[in-house]
Amino acid sequence: MKPEMNIDRLRDAWRAQDSALQGHLKVNDRKLRELMVAEHGKDLHRKGWLANLEIIVWLPSVFLITAFNATHWGWWEFLIPGLLLQLWITFIPFVSIRQRAKLRAVDFSQPVLSLQREIERLKMQRMTMLKWAFLIGQVIWYVPFLIVFFKGVFDVNLYLMPNWIESFMWINIAGGLAFIPIAVLLSRWLGPRLNALPKFRAFTDNLAGRDMLAAQAFLERVRQFEQDGEQGSKQDGG
Repeated sequence: MKPEMNIDRLRDAWRAQDSALQGHLKVNDRKLRELMVAEHGKDLHRKGWLANLEIIVWLPSVFLITAFNATHWGWWEFLIPGLLLQLWITFIPFVSIRQRAKLRAVDFSQPVLSLQREIERLKMQRMTMLKWAFLIGQVIWYVPFLIVFFKGVFDVNLYLMPNWIESFMWINIAGGLAFIPIAVLLSRWLGPRLNALPKFRAFTDNLAGRDMLAAQAFLERVRQFEQDGEQGSKQDGG
């Protein structure tokens, strides 16, 4: 048998072994990634429910404001601010629960780039919700809350207080409504500049919630895991 034939056979055998090894490594990488996804799902679900428990704190407020509106039905000076409060208190937690459910429903086994885009999109949606919750809330919580609070707790009619309507109520309502478009324009102008600052991004990450932080941390682990796998493959190939 010629030496060249032995060398060819050894080369073919080596390539077959290398191909089998690469196949085993890919299977192991896939199984490890699946394990990471499963563990992250448990962690994300746990943090999501903790956030939902925080939202449940709003339920007594919904009950109290509903009772107030029922007992003041027909008294429009109290019912209108009471209904505004009830809409805000009911709507904001409902939207927040839906967004957290969307995050838990994300397929974390998809490619990193697709996952990164989806996580960023959900984060922006949540930040937009928080922005509008603040902008609308700062109008509702000044005047309607005070009217309902003093009437419901102390049985005090603020409409009868001297200069309440002229000096406080209309000024604060007008100021709050005027603040909304100004804040929106400022956020559009300053948003891209602030997003470039690491401290501001860290602030928005924390504001978005613990489950969003967990999702972003998991995304970073997956990215690092795949980068390490690619580097290992290049070294083996070299």
